[in-house]
Amino acid sequence: PGSGLGFGPAEVEHLCSCLEKNTSVTNLNVSYNPIGDAGAARIAALLQPGSRLPLMRLAMNDCSLGDDAAIALGVALASNMSLQTLEMMNNRIGEAGGSALLEMLRSNKTLRKLSVSFNTFPDELETKLEKQMMIR
Repeated sequence: PGSGLGFGPAEVEHLCSCLEKNTSVTNLNVSYNPIGDAGAARIAALLQPGSRLPLMRLAMNDCSLGDDAAIALGVALASNMSLQTLEMMNNRIGEAGGSALLEMLRSNKTLRKLSVSFNTFPDELETKLEKQMMIR
């Protein structure tokens, strides 16, 4: 799917059902679609250990994501070995979600790029995320 197609949680559910057995998709961009926390949690389930989906880049910019989305992704990515780029800019991720991403970075050594600018968590937390990415 491209960006800005009007995808919501129901469309993401269908998409993820199709991707569950996929072994070739490496890039998923759902940016500019109002998938919300529910859609992000469904995508996060595809990134759990044991998944066959070799996703290397996930873009979810301006998708109405909040703390629950970031927490779900943090849990899923803590032990994910394929995703290298995660884009979650211009959402409404607060301190709890940002902290979950920071915790994930302490155990995940595969992620190489994290873009989380223009969210609602404090600047100090964004600085900590940036520093954690630099020491990888």
